[in-house]
Amino acid sequence: MAKIPSIPSFHDGHLTGVAVKDKVAVLSLRRSGGGEYELTLFGLRALQVADLREGNIVAEVEVISGREPDATAKDEIMERLFPGPHPNAAQSYHAKHAAFIEARLAELSSGAATLVAISASYGADLLAFCETVQMRSMV
Repeated sequence: MAKIPSIPSFHDGHLTGVAVKDKVAVLSLRRSGGGEYELTLFGLRALQVADLREGNIVAEVEVISGREPDATAKDEIMERLFPGPHPNAAQSYHAKHAAFIEARLAELSSGAATLVAISASYGADLLAFCETVQMRSMV
């Protein structure tokens, strides 16, 4: 199981950048009281960012590994990261997708994968599925 780094509170801070290259994403964050950080996502397998704009204000940064996401959000999170087949697709495609999602959830539960969720007060809402993460202060 990968160790989850200590994540400081970014409430009312900002998501100032997202860079992706070769299965690695670097998220630039700034705390409301100051302090610049980079959250690096290694072994990136899925990334979905909605409503990215200038001045993205963070409500919460959550890193999940060793357990599944909250039951009320689990289906929405997995559908955003790994969209299912068209509703009219053959049942075999739906069954294959359901098995794929169960395998991803098992990876999260075992700690073999990590989910990063950044909820926004304004602007970007981000979800990522990766192997491991590293938090680094830029001071």
